Amino acid sequence: MVRNFVTGGAAASVAARALDVALHVVDVGVAHPYGEIDGAAASIFVDPVSSEREGDVRIEDALSSETLTHAIAAGARAVDRLASDTRVRARHGRDG
Repeated sequence: MVRNFVTGGAAASVAARALDVALHVVDVGVAHPYGEIDGAAASIFVDPVSSEREGDVRIEDALSSETLTHAIAAGARAVDRLASDTRVRARHGRDG
């Protein structure tokens, strides 16, 4: 998913490109490494929040409340790094 966002294939990437706005991706602990990405269409801010394994949402919570709180704080830190006139739209889950 991260690779798709950053290489410009995700719907958010396409919209950002069409609107001529920057897209910033916050990686708070992607389970599968995506490695170096050449020709990135978006910036990546990596801020791992936990080493806990993600849960199977069919039978358990995907992550603990503590990890969720840390992930939200990581997003806030990423927003704080942006220019003061930047507008922010947050989305999570499947793209498209």
